[in-house]
Order: sequence, then structure tokens, then C-alpha cells
Amino acid sequence: MTYANVKFHTKSYAVQQNPSLASVTFPMAAPPIILRAVSPPPEGPPPETGPAPSKVTPPPTAPPVGAAKSFFTDEELGGITQEEFAEAIEAALRLKRQSKQTASV
Repeated sequence: MTYANVKFHTKSYAVQQNPSLASVTFPMAAPPIILRAVSPPPEGPPPETGPAPSKVTPPPTAPPVGAAKSFFTDEELGGITQEEFAEAIEAALRLKRQSKQTASV
């Protein structure tokens, strides 16, 4: 069998080893990253227009403690019966058990 032993190096290391590689470009390569200096902030404090609006959103209301778990309605299930729903759950559990068994092998 034939194997390809490929090692990848940084461009700076490759140029250090062979300076003629500095001019090599690749057509699908991403453009170089150009960092620019940030402009200084304007002098003086910003004008005050009143209190800043709050960015904190209230937490969603939680269901009361001990509330019954809601199930899907027939309209939400698209006409599926309770028996069909139970059968689908059993099939899903069987698949989950099978995937755990194959993962552990």
C-alpha cells in the first residue's frame, strides 16, 4: 500500500526553510486579515439624555409547582391516536436502546 506522509507547517516556518515560498499564493485561499487601529473616542463626556433603558428582561413565568404536565392536543398531533402515539414512543425507545448497544460494542 502507498501512504502519503504529509506534514503541514505555518507559512512563516516554510518561508524560513525556503525563502522562495514567500511569493506562493493559492487561488482558493482566504484573503489576509488586515488589522486597523481604532479611532480614539471623542473628547468630553457624552451628552446626557436621561437614564439609560434597562437591558434586563424579566424571566419567563414558570408554571405553578405541581402543575400537571400538558400533552399535545389531537390538532397538534395531526390526528394521531393515543395508541399510535404510544407505539411511536416504544419504537423510539427501542431505537435508542439499539444505538446504545451498538455504541458500546
